[in-house]
Amino acid sequence: MKKRKWGTGKAFKGGYEYIKVPYHPLCDNRGYVMEHRLVMEKKIGRYLYPNERVHHLNGDRFDNSIENLVIITQRQHVRNHKGSPNVKWELLENKTWLTKQYSTLGKSPCSISKELGCCHQAVRHALARFGLREIPKGRPHPPIKYPELHDPEWLKEKSIIMSQKQIAEYLGCNQALVCTYQNKYGIETRLKHNSLLTSNSS
Repeated sequence: MKKRKWGTGKAFKGGYEYIKVPYHPLCDNRGYVMEHRLVMEKKIGRYLYPNERVHHLNGDRFDNSIENLVIITQRQHVRNHKGSPNVKWELLENKTWLTKQYSTLGKSPCSISKELGCCHQAVRHALARFGLREIPKGRPHPPIKYPELHDPEWLKEKSIIMSQKQIAEYLGCNQALVCTYQNKYGIETRLKHNSLLTSNSS
């Protein structure tokens, strides 16, 4: 096994060969870049984007000949190294096939995933990439239980003529919740409001 030789201009780490190129925009903190990425950049005449991966076709990480290298996405790279060989990934990347299954034949993502041998989330994300389906962002918010408390104007108006206890009984919630929202919106309670009026009149 080849050992690291930092400082000599060439090093080996994690089964890959590194070359020292301190001026490279994507070099590590020691100024090294993977050799196979440098070989590919020389061929295409530009720097590789951070999301572009260079895959060794024959699986030999030390064979950095240009014939053995191909640019793929991070998703494809993960599938090549960790994906199940039984999954039909090529169909998952085929927009025409997915459109037919989902839009024309009306199949659900779960049924498509069983046919492809992958999880239903992979199908949902593939449909979203091709604009065939939207993925909701985050979890759906539960309905507001006491919408009146979220209306500062309503709460301010009620706080003038009703006490916290009366508002709580009116809404069917506890008094502490009413107090919390009154403090949140800076609303004075009826007791404080009346005491201010009394002090001003005297």
